[in-house]
Amino acid sequence: MASTMTREEKIVLIAVMRYIVTAGSVITDSEAEGIDDLAHEPGFEDFSGLFDEVDRSVKSKEDLEALIRRVTNPESRKNILKRSLDFSRADANFDPRELGILNYMSREWGIDLESMNNQE
Repeated sequence: MASTMTREEKIVLIAVMRYIVTAGSVITDSEAEGIDDLAHEPGFEDFSGLFDEVDRSVKSKEDLEALIRRVTNPESRKNILKRSLDFSRADANFDPRELGILNYMSREWGIDLESMNNQE
């Protein structure tokens, strides 16, 4: 998936995953593994630099929402939302802020979150 994403779309995916991780009080093993898997995915050879950029530039939920609004490719939107949804479910530690950002993406991009739930 990453090999077809633009640099900006990769940044959005990293930023959303980072937001999900930091929403909880503890970083779980499954979250750490999910980030590590993403970092080693083909097409994410630039992960470290992109993560550093996200760390420097995304300081608030509003910053993240601004990034989300800039994604225009419908297929990338679906992929980012699906990947983020799957990532948020990777552990039993669900924070309401996770659902909040997923709902924001769903509304902003016009993608029904329930349809994402039914995709394999």
